[in-house]
Amino acid sequence: MIDRATWNAALGSLEVQMSSGQFAAWLKDSHFVEGGSNRLVVGVPNAFARETIERNYRPLVADAIREVAGRDVGVTFVVAGRSEPDGSTAARNAAPAAAVAIQEPAPFTDTLEARFTFDRFIVGRGNQLAHAAARQVSENPGAAYNPLFIYGGVGLGKTHLLRAIAAAVAAARPEATILYATSEDFTNDLIAAIRGGSTPGFRGRYRSADVFLLDDVQFIAGRESTQEELFHTFDALQAQGRQIVFTSDRTPHDIKPLSDRLTTRFACGLVADIQRPDIETRIAVLRARARTVGAQVPEAVTSHLANSITRNVRDLEGALNRVLAYADFNGVDLDVAAAEYALQGLAYGPSQRVLVLDDVLEGVAQHYRVAAADLVGPSRRRGISSPRQVAMYLMRQLTSESYPTIGAALGNRDHSTILHGYQKISGQLESDTGLAAEIETIRAAVLGDR
Repeated sequence: MIDRATWNAALGSLEVQMSSGQFAAWLKDSHFVEGGSNRLVVGVPNAFARETIERNYRPLVADAIREVAGRDVGVTFVVAGRSEPDGSTAARNAAPAAAVAIQEPAPFTDTLEARFTFDRFIVGRGNQLAHAAARQVSENPGAAYNPLFIYGGVGLGKTHLLRAIAAAVAAARPEATILYATSEDFTNDLIAAIRGGSTPGFRGRYRSADVFLLDDVQFIAGRESTQEELFHTFDALQAQGRQIVFTSDRTPHDIKPLSDRLTTRFACGLVADIQRPDIETRIAVLRARARTVGAQVPEAVTSHLANSITRNVRDLEGALNRVLAYADFNGVDLDVAAAEYALQGLAYGPSQRVLVLDDVLEGVAQHYRVAAADLVGPSRRRGISSPRQVAMYLMRQLTSESYPTIGAALGNRDHSTILHGYQKISGQLESDTGLAAEIETIRAAVLGDR
């Protein structure tokens, strides 16, 4: 049965999905009028509101109701004043308010991921700063670097450091309340709290943590209600001297769209990057993984994998696991030939997918949240020209196409323009670690490494 609770739950979801201004203007004053098995009548204050919702927000509303009800529901908007359900206003006001139980965060436990500790984190030139800062935070939470913001491409160890901090604090301070969440967890908890009318409990849970660890914070981009709640959570925790750690695949200033006040808070502590592992680190990672699984891996195989797989640690460990499984299941010697055969067809193996220029163009457009048509168009705005130069660089790096061919794909630009763009990005990469992390993220997305 579609009833008042169905509409209230859908409203909670819509409040998170829409901008605060849109929700306040068009849906905040809506109310349940009538329901049925597959129908819902919603009252709005005036005809203008009804027409605007019908014209601009009906699909979004229908999706929210379908998510709650588990089926398609016919929705009708009518102009109707709000009536008092189940008794008078005075009767409701006279009733005692229900106490809201504040759920205390459970103690951090990570038994299934015991390998995510500092002892098992391989330190190299590309992650020294992030590792040292994470160590300091675990030893002096709230005093060392607060907040700590760790960023880098996929598979480089950001989550490992986050969990290592949690494990170290839990071991040294059993009484500490440690709360680990992904940004998706945070958003989903907020939606559930709004739907259930339990936002005080949500806030009490997140704002009472001694150590708050939020993974993949870039995914709150564009979510205004989530950003608003995280902003107040941040301020509440920092005012109490509680430790906050964020991870992201990009710098605070590169998370778009993100409110300025959150950007400045993310960047007000220590911002530490993790770069792609160098050859020595890759070899160390492979040796450590082999020891963990009790495997004897010839140096030739280790060297081959370390030289072939350069993007991230996750690729390295995954490749080694596959090679070991292949040799074991087929009863063959673990050598370079076996490794090459085992990795055939994988993105980092010898049979990599052949990219076309449109793959790169779409990847860059999605990352920067711009239209691909704008990248090939004439605009010289910085918000377009800079991503366009990144596209030039990646098109040259990831495909075998010539500068003239790339120029043709980017709006018939001259090959000298493409060369200039490529050289400009190449030069910036030598000193701009933020740009390097961004490009690595786009590269991983284009190659399907997500």
